Amino acid sequence: MIWAVMALALASTASAQVIDADGDGVSPPADCNDNDGNVRPGAVDVPGNGIDEDCAGGDASPPPPPPVDADADGVSPPADCDDQNAAINPNAAEITGNNVDENCDDRIADRDGDGFNSYGTPRDCDDGNPARNPGARDVPGDGIDQDCSGSDAQTDADSDGFGPPQDCNDANPAINPGARDIPRDGIDQDCSGADARMDADADGYGPPQDCNDTNASINPGAREIVGNGVDEDCSGTDAAQQQAASGAVGQSATPAAVLARRLFAVVRVRGITTRRGVRLRSITVDAPTGSAVRLLCGRRSCRVHRAARSRTIVTFTRFPRAFRAGEIVKVSITKPGMIGRYVQLKIRSGRPPLRQDLCLAPGSRRPSRCA
Repeated sequence: MIWAVMALALASTASAQVIDADGDGVSPPADCNDNDGNVRPGAVDVPGNGIDEDCAGGDASPPPPPPVDADADGVSPPADCDDQNAAINPNAAEITGNNVDENCDDRIADRDGDGFNSYGTPRDCDDGNPARNPGARDVPGDGIDQDCSGSDAQTDADSDGFGPPQDCNDANPAINPGARDIPRDGIDQDCSGADARMDADADGYGPPQDCNDTNASINPGAREIVGNGVDEDCSGTDAAQQQAASGAVGQSATPAAVLARRLFAVVRVRGITTRRGVRLRSITVDAPTGSAVRLLCGRRSCRVHRAARSRTIVTFTRFPRAFRAGEIVKVSITKPGMIGRYVQLKIRSGRPPLRQDLCLAPGSRRPSRCA
């Protein structure tokens, strides 16, 4: 009976003993391969050999390969978008118009070679079509925004350079904001909102401004002759009566600039409004003989100074591009000894220019409100 008990105790001790088959000091389950002494927790895992030496659950990943710079331009993929061409990398200079992205910014400078990019300002709205860019001329009513203004130009059915609503009759080319209005014919040729009044004496003024429309020497621009009992400048009284009322006997109560005869000139402007401003077609000036006409639009390419040799139309058409909102175009007409004419056009978006008519005193360059 004693021998049987001792045999049972020895068997129990043998079954509880831990087995380390490979003798590496670690037994299963911690040792994930008890048949290989090099595999155990704490061992050095060799990356990429397919063996989990440290029993971490998988083989260690191999280190990434060194970057490849095939074209030896100093930049490797993916930063270098073409590693077969040393002229293409993020440090390269972009060449416009060649349809190649040299600097790897995913943008091609001026694909169609028209001088404008699809990014930046001003923006080319169709960089695959050289006929569409901010410098192109928009064809009205064709459904295409050639000048990249954001919309197609208004239709000009009568081809007079103006479209609705500026042109109050787009079926008649003789009627537009730049036309000359024939007084009292019942037609508003210049689209001012009313027919011009008659100027019977052809002095440039019609009733009621002209207080005597049968005498060309009497009008708001005429010079007042003191003491002759005639109101030449249509001020409402003779100069002598003005002096008596002011108590300045023997002296003129009216400045010389006011007594000077006002130069009569007609300034007409033709153009098309755009979403960003105005594209001017022409500025026409009808000035008396010997007048000096000057155009200033803030850039050298359209600064003109010329003299009108006769009372014929002087036309300016050299406008390199559309004028943007906020820009100002100025026209001055002067003649020695006379009150000059000064027209200022302030460009607005989507609307005709805001026009202001002023006067220039003889010899002065500073415009002021007309008296």
